[in-house]
Amino acid sequence: MINVRTEVRDGVSRNVPYISYGQMSNAETRNSIRVAWQNEWPLRAGANTDDSFTGAWEAMSVPVTSNRVPQLSEFVCNGVPSATNNWANTTGTNGLTTYSVGGTNRLNRSVLVSYMTDDWYEGAILKADIY
Repeated sequence: MINVRTEVRDGVSRNVPYISYGQMSNAETRNSIRVAWQNEWPLRAGANTDDSFTGAWEAMSVPVTSNRVPQLSEFVCNGVPSATNNWANTTGTNGLTTYSVGGTNRLNRSVLVSYMTDDWYEGAILKADIY
């Protein structure tokens, strides 16, 4: 799945693609879910012709905490909240609505990932300042 979020980096507004996918070379393991996003501008390839990385893209495995294996035959989805998010807090304290660093909302610098396992639908919140 691909999503695009408008982000301001170094004073410049850019449309950043976020891609989530199942890595087939790690199928049947708890490390098969991946997320990648553009890290440099202008847009360029993530690898050279000799297969060395360029640094233009960041990619990471999403750690699956349960003992379930993600089903790569199903969708791997992602969400990239914008700076103007309006997340509803229906009952109690919701970690998504209160995620902040130094009092500043940082949900717009996170990625939400979801996937199916043998038993249920799971998700992960990458709560790091992506940029």
